Order: sequence, then structure tokens, then C-alpha cells
Amino acid sequence: RGHKLTIQIGDGQFVGLTVEIDGKPVRRTYSISSSPSRPLALDITVKRVPGGLVSNWLADNLSKGDVVTLKKPAGKFTCFDHPSKKLLFLAAGSGVTPLMSMLRWVVDTAAPTDVQFVYSVRTPADVIFGRELSHIAEQHPNIAVTVLVTGNSPEAKGWPGLCGRLDAPRLGVVVPDLKEREVFLCGPRPFSEATKACLASMGVAKERVHSES
Repeated sequence: RGHKLTIQIGDGQFVGLTVEIDGKPVRRTYSISSSPSRPLALDITVKRVPGGLVSNWLADNLSKGDVVTLKKPAGKFTCFDHPSKKLLFLAAGSGVTPLMSMLRWVVDTAAPTDVQFVYSVRTPADVIFGRELSHIAEQHPNIAVTVLVTGNSPEAKGWPGLCGRLDAPRLGVVVPDLKEREVFLCGPRPFSEATKACLASMGVAKERVHSES
């Protein structure tokens, strides 16, 4: 229902969403998690947060046939504008969503690109797209996915993979050819700032690091 929205590569990585709650319009911005290689769908991935007005309303009330208002995609956080044979995606929490869109584009178009995808979460239960990420890594030898668990909960302590916050030693082990890669970074501000400082300390050129909050 409503107007048809056509998305093209390069249009942007987020949309403005307006819904009506208790008779009042409420606006939020969400990253697009689907790929422009799949033109008949536009996906956003909304994480429910305690006290989140719109995230909880969407999860509890939105149903098929409802109408929402979208602004045209905006933003310049896209690997399409920075072509490279080697990419590094660094995500934390729900910051995985725009990087998932890029990864799906690489997969759908069979792009000749080597991708290292490093995803930081507090607990294993916080992984978004976990099953799809595992499947992509299993099916595509040019794509590697590493999940880094940073919390201290019992579930986190039982994690068989890498644990602890992303730092130079861990990043050096996972991505030994770091300086050869175009880097795309998305997550909470503390994660982004710490990771940018880490990349700089490892000699990654500032112009090769692209980020979105």
C-alpha cells in the first residue's frame, strides 16, 4: 500500500521512518539491512530496547497491511563507493545492520571480493543474523566471519571462540593483512572511537576507514 519506493545502489544506507503512536507522529532512523540487489524488498532490522518507544511499538503492534511513512534512503556508508578487492567489516551490536546489507550485496552479485567480517557482541544471544552469517561463511570461501564475545556472563564465559574487547592483538590475529583492506565500521560510539584508535595504532590509513554511528 502507498507509493512504490525504488532503491538503487548508492542511494543511501538508512531510511527515516514515521509511525503514529497514540495519535502522534513519531520519527526514527533505521539502517537498511537488505541489499539493493534484491529490489523488491526493503528490510530494516529493529532491535527491541528497554523503554524504546518506537522499537517496542513496532515489535508489538505492526502487522501486515499497516502503513508507515518512509523517507528516501540517505547516507554515504557504502562499499560501492570504495571498490576494493579486500574489505573488512567491523560491527558491534545492532551496528551489524548496514554491514549486513553490504555483505548480502557481495554474495548476491558474486563480487570478486575477499571479506573479513568481525562482529562484537556482549553475549552469544546478542548475535543478530547469526544463522545467515554462518551459512554465508560456509558457502563462500572468500568470506570469513568472526564473532567476538565481550561480556562476562556465564553464557559468554562458555563461548568457544574469541573473547574480550576488540584490540590490536586480536585484530592482528584475525586480519593479518589489515593494511590491505578497505574498512567499514559501525557500532556504538565508544566501540567506534576505540576501534578507530586501534586501527590508527596499527598503521591503517585514515582515508581507508569509513564509519557510521
